[in-house]
Amino acid sequence: MKLPKKFRVTSKVSYLIAYVQSIDSEEGTKTYGYCDPNTKQIILSMDQTETEMLKTCIHEMFHCLEEEYKIKIPHKVVHILEVAVFKVLKLNGWLK
Repeated sequence: MKLPKKFRVTSKVSYLIAYVQSIDSEEGTKTYGYCDPNTKQIILSMDQTETEMLKTCIHEMFHCLEEEYKIKIPHKVVHILEVAVFKVLKLNGWLK
């Protein structure tokens, strides 16, 4: 699945999806993506499979929603929602 270059989070706010070769986190662990609410971007590492990149994008979209709707979703719940949404997309044939 080819990801879009940008997506709308609200009627007035869009986020761009940008790609980098790899991302080094501050903790020294591997990070595959992050949401930057200041620049309205999701940054995705190209150092992952296409399927993993989609899952990472879904994960980061939840962080965009947190920011734009001023809600707090525990990170553990973001991980659960990432897996659940991916599964729904897959089970319903919306992904190849």
